[in-house]
This record gives sequence, structure tokens and C-alpha cells, in this order.
Amino acid sequence: MTMKPYFSFACFMLLSLGRFGQVYVKGVNINELPEVKRIHLMTEEYFPLAGDNFLDLWLDYGQEDRFTPKMFKQNSNITDSLGVQKNFRTTGQLINFMENQGWQHYLTVAAGTEKNNEFRHFFRRKEP
Repeated sequence: MTMKPYFSFACFMLLSLGRFGQVYVKGVNINELPEVKRIHLMTEEYFPLAGDNFLDLWLDYGQEDRFTPKMFKQNSNITDSLGVQKNFRTTGQLINFMENQGWQHYLTVAAGTEKNNEFRHFFRRKEP
């Protein structure tokens, strides 16, 4: 048996990834909401001495619930289709994830203080 069919299938799946972007925020796939054109991601970076070193982040697409600082303690409100929280260790990892899911990064603004590194990342939906 040749590997050609398996290779072709793998290539097809890799090329299809960009077409089926899924970014879930509290159970809502924002890629399926045509009215959502731009999103705002707030991140807070810190380097703890022990424990996880995931980014704390909050994705705002215009949903009803409002941001509170307590929400940062949840690490992420981005989940996969099964509701499992997506964690990101670096801003680059987060931006690459969003770009691969159909969102174009166009601006980052530093909004922190001397006690925290808070950033606001802005994305727009990629053109088909």
C-alpha cells in the first residue's frame, strides 16, 4: 500500500484548517457570527516564580457580559468546541492562533501600569 492517499488526505486537512476557523467564547463560535467584524483581546503578562505561566486574557466581541478584573483570573475565556479552555504561554502563540482561525491582527496597544503588563490586541475578520 502506498502512502500517497494518506499524504493527500493530510495535505487536504492542513489546507482546510484556515477555512474552518473556530474561536469559542463561553460556548459561542464567534466565527459563525457574521455581525462580528472586529474583536478586542486584552492580555496581562506576568512571570510567576512558580505555577503556570499562561497569559491571562479576555476576548471582547461585543457580548452581553461586561469585563471585570476578576475575569482575568480565569486565564482565558477562549475555549474549543468541547468547552475546554485554551491556554497561551506567549502573545506570539495567541496571535498566531487567532491568525490561523481567520482573524487578522492589526494593532496592539500597551495599556499597563508599572505593576502589570497589560496589552490590548485588535483583530479584524480576514477577507474570504
